[in-house]
Amino acid sequence: AVRAEGHDLKILPNPETRWALVTGATAPVSRRLARLCCERGFGVIVSDGGHRQSELAIVAAEIRSVQESCGPAEQRVYAVVSDLQSSNGLESLHATIKSWGCNVAVLVAGHQMDETDCILQQPCEDLYKLISVNVTATAGLCRLFAADMKVHGWGRIL
Repeated sequence: AVRAEGHDLKILPNPETRWALVTGATAPVSRRLARLCCERGFGVIVSDGGHRQSELAIVAAEIRSVQESCGPAEQRVYAVVSDLQSSNGLESLHATIKSWGCNVAVLVAGHQMDETDCILQQPCEDLYKLISVNVTATAGLCRLFAADMKVHGWGRIL
């Protein structure tokens, strides 16, 4: 069996029935990971905050283009605006994805820092939001989606 760091890589899910959720999808690294998941045959759900809705639509269109070049006949790309600064937002995102019947096998919790200013120049409120999204939301998403992954017997979190 092919192994990497003690993990059997032969036990991979059938990507045609599995989905990848990529949060912070408008960030360059997350955008690239969404594309890679699509190229590997996973359905892709891209998500970001409401202030990035137009950018998110562009990312979804790019992923759809990749999907079309890879071949699946059915549409397997969704974009969803999410507010990850509250537990209600996390639970709403999770419930929405479950209502679509999507089995998230890969979670890419790719949040980003909106502000590029020096940390000493940022208001404390902005720092609180940064920590809320990048730490608390990531932990919440892991808890929600890891439970589903356990039920389905497979999953990866990046």
